[in-house]
Amino acid sequence: MFKTVVGKAVLAAAISTSLVALAPTASAAPAPLHGMGAKTGHSHSHRTAPAAAPARAAALAAASAPASWTLADYALTPGDQGQVNSCVSWAIAHSAMGLLENEQGITGGPNAPMYSYAQLVRGQNVGTWPEDTLDIAYNQGIDSESDYWQGDYDYTTQPTRAQRANAWNWHISGYSNLRTGSGLRTDVQNAISQGNPVIFSFDVYPSFDKLKGQAARDYSYRPGASEKSVGSHEVTIIGYNSQGVRVENSWGTGWGDGGFVNLSWSYLTSAVLDAHSVGALVTS
Repeated sequence: MFKTVVGKAVLAAAISTSLVALAPTASAAPAPLHGMGAKTGHSHSHRTAPAAAPARAAALAAASAPASWTLADYALTPGDQGQVNSCVSWAIAHSAMGLLENEQGITGGPNAPMYSYAQLVRGQNVGTWPEDTLDIAYNQGIDSESDYWQGDYDYTTQPTRAQRANAWNWHISGYSNLRTGSGLRTDVQNAISQGNPVIFSFDVYPSFDKLKGQAARDYSYRPGASEKSVGSHEVTIIGYNSQGVRVENSWGTGWGDGGFVNLSWSYLTSAVLDAHSVGALVTS
């Protein structure tokens, strides 16, 4: 009798195991096509009130931000982070600081994303928090690409003493945390209209990873309901209008609309995880 009970138990377990093996499993998100690397939830208060860039200093006296404003004329050609998870450093050092340098007439750039990224990851291809990179841009500055011989993808070799000294020629005046959700639009409009680019973190889905053409231009993008996030990413807002914002990415010019994308306000207010305005560079 004992053997019969055991035999039935073994048979039942075998059937159960087989059924589990045959049961459909939830599909995993596909591997991302591009590097990303934004970490969130590490916010602290702003280092100092960021200075308004001179192109829109007069807007500080206005009662409200204009209905539309663009800094696109000052934007650099979008960079390409490759498969390195250095999006935060590209959004700040290349896109935001490069724009500010052109806006302020500061020469010597563009700046090297690996200058900050290598210091933070020490040879590991991992994500970083925006505030940590902003702190480097504020406390050290960011070395120029022409001086930073390590290039765009070496995150192991650390900056030399000479490169650290040279980086101080390009340091930001400060940065501020912006609101997310319903307060985001007002904060973005105020920052951009005062000449300060805005960086933000959000979750990327496969449809965004391969976005191109009209879908990147018409402010219509939203991920599908069944899509799964492939990671968090950092990008830079360079302008806005009544429909939404113009964003510079770091996935090269073959992605999106020549490396840019237009996103609606409704999408942003639901998707943005954190956002920061980047203050003007210090010139004296």
